[in-house]
Amino acid sequence: MVESANKVVPVIAAGIPSLNVDPIDPIRLMEFQVKDSKFFVNATNNEISGYKNCEFQSVKFNWEDWTLKLGVTCHSITISGHLEVSGELLGVPVEGNNEYKITSGQYLLTLSSKFDKVKGSDGKMHMIIKDVVNSSELRGDLKFDYDGFKPKTELTPEAAENFKENCEQKFIQLTRPSLAKRKYEYIFNNVNKLLESVPFDDLFTD
Repeated sequence: MVESANKVVPVIAAGIPSLNVDPIDPIRLMEFQVKDSKFFVNATNNEISGYKNCEFQSVKFNWEDWTLKLGVTCHSITISGHLEVSGELLGVPVEGNNEYKITSGQYLLTLSSKFDKVKGSDGKMHMIIKDVVNSSELRGDLKFDYDGFKPKTELTPEAAENFKENCEQKFIQLTRPSLAKRKYEYIFNNVNKLLESVPFDDLFTD
């Protein structure tokens, strides 16, 4: 199953126009937003690349509760676009409006989901993936290029240094859940389009 899954990666990464499957490398998200009581993010013209080089390490089905667990190694993912921020970050009033780029080193990705079988237009049963939950473990460095976190108040040297050292990590912590949700909705929507074309009994074969 791992071997078959890895054969699919470059195919679906490039997209399959005849099946209405959009490319997942790169992924283009026109906009995503993050809002909480004190901080607002509006990211536009986002492009995410690097998934074509990810490798499945494990593919596990649990037939009793109809769940699927995937273990994936991604060697480097790059996210870029335009970022507007406002509100408070680490208790500091900030504003920003600039281009951004995030580049990760290697990380391990675990995806858990439910799956079902549905009858397709061809009269055969097809697999569908739903309710995806993700977790990741960064194994390499993470580089965040964004010259946009501008404190709106004057800080003491100690407070300025603390903000500089921790603002990027806090920003990623706040935005990761929203971005991950959008990414994996996009990816698995297109995976399901591919699965609509392959009968369940023909999966994981040569």
